[in-house]
Amino acid sequence: MAAVSVAPVLDQTKWTSAREALAEIVAGRDELEQFLTEVYGHLETLWNRLEERQRAMASARQRLDEESRKRAEELDRQWAALGDRKKRARQQVQRGVAAATAEFAEAMAHQRLQMAEERAKWHDELKQVRQLLERIAHRQAKSSTT
Repeated sequence: MAAVSVAPVLDQTKWTSAREALAEIVAGRDELEQFLTEVYGHLETLWNRLEERQRAMASARQRLDEESRKRAEELDRQWAALGDRKKRARQQVQRGVAAATAEFAEAMAHQRLQMAEERAKWHDELKQVRQLLERIAHRQAKSSTT
């Protein structure tokens, strides 16, 4: 018996189509690889920009924190200075009130003394007028009996 080949007969046009399809796949793969490389490069660029912005924002935040801390310290100093001024003013007012009170007390004591002296003077004058009136009354009583 003669050997019969069962192998399929391949059509050259099908192989050509298959080769072309494979070439397109390879070309598409190369294009995809190039596209992905570009996307990756773009993503790296964006990532670097993001990191740079984060560093800039962190630096700006540190500057703002430092400025805020300095302002808070300055406000604390101003508040303390204001407290000291208020304390000195309060003490000055207290000294003034104490001095005015002492002057008033001294003036009142002086006025009481003057009033006591005036009262004593009036008392003496009234005593003299009374004695004078008693003498006059006594003389008149004597002269009317004679």
